[in-house]
Amino acid sequence: MTFKYQNFCVIFMLVAVLLVSAGSSLQAGTVLEAGGEKMTAGLNMPSIGWVIEDEMGHITGYRGVNLFLGYSEKRYFEPLQHRSFNPYWGWGTVSLISPYLKMGGEYSFRLRDDGSFWSAGGLVGISAGDFVGLFNIKSNFIPLVLVTLSYHF
Repeated sequence: MTFKYQNFCVIFMLVAVLLVSAGSSLQAGTVLEAGGEKMTAGLNMPSIGWVIEDEMGHITGYRGVNLFLGYSEKRYFEPLQHRSFNPYWGWGTVSLISPYLKMGGEYSFRLRDDGSFWSAGGLVGISAGDFVGLFNIKSNFIPLVLVTLSYHF
């Protein structure tokens, strides 16, 4: 497995720009909405996503795009609770077509009373199929391990 330093730097810069832009909306003191739905952005899968709600309006997951050039969906086992550990499962694609499955958990916490919050956690998963994406890895199964940090607004 070959790791390319330049690819890591590109991903790091994209995440930094994403978090800075999310932070700028936080400082404005307003909750941003897309089509009436709340969003998430950060170093996570999905990297930019939209909320999935149940019929009572509780957050049950997110769906959107990830930094690995694919689609991601995350579903909590129970509706999201603030100041609590929230386990989840998910699926999606990397490099547009290679599927993956994941399980993880995150702790959610508020820094302001405007409805926005942060979450930090981690995930483990496996990607099936040939993955030749950003790190030029070729394998039938690739383990995924990520530490996550997201801003929800």
